Amino acid sequence: MPNGFDKNWVRLCAAIDGFYVSHGKWPSRVLLFAGASETLKADVFSKKSFAKLVSKVDLVVSESPMLAQDDDGNHYNYGEQGFPDTKPPISAADWLGIEPDGPGKEHG
Repeated sequence: MPNGFDKNWVRLCAAIDGFYVSHGKWPSRVLLFAGASETLKADVFSKKSFAKLVSKVDLVVSESPMLAQDDDGNHYNYGEQGFPDTKPPISAADWLGIEPDGPGKEHG
């Protein structure tokens, strides 16, 4: 279980990777707790990187922790399923084209 400043980034990537492994395509949105969304926006990413993240996948504040979905009803629930057993052909981080670069990185 990740516990650093970027733990929500690791969980977000696991949900996205799990979705791809399960469904063979990338999700269109990820449901996550409000605190996770705010941490990603304020601590984990610069404004430019966060904008790039949300241009690829919508982040929707919800009661569901890290639930990746698409418009066809497919989903992957990181909260229940954890890290996927296999890896997608490219990682979620590579697909998104970002890495943590926000102010929290200096303290993580």
